[in-house]
Amino acid sequence: MKQFTRAVVSAALCAALSLACTLPAFAAEGEMLEVNEDISVSADYDWTRFANDHLTLNVYNWGLYISDGSDDSVNVISASRT
Repeated sequence: MKQFTRAVVSAALCAALSLACTLPAFAAEGEMLEVNEDISVSADYDWTRFANDHLTLNVYNWGLYISDGSDDSVNVISASRT
């Protein structure tokens, strides 16, 4: 009897977990963000306006996706130290 109860509880937990994992996909459906304005930055944007605020921007990313300049692109590590 204990094995049957354990199997039923395990099956119920698996079903609940499966349902919980798929609910966010259904909730996000139809809730797409629509941008109705130009979000580009103009050429006269003041990039120095926060220079004296001593702000830190932390970017977390996989190392694989950070360019090291080997593919004729910008070496992000050395460029960020200037």
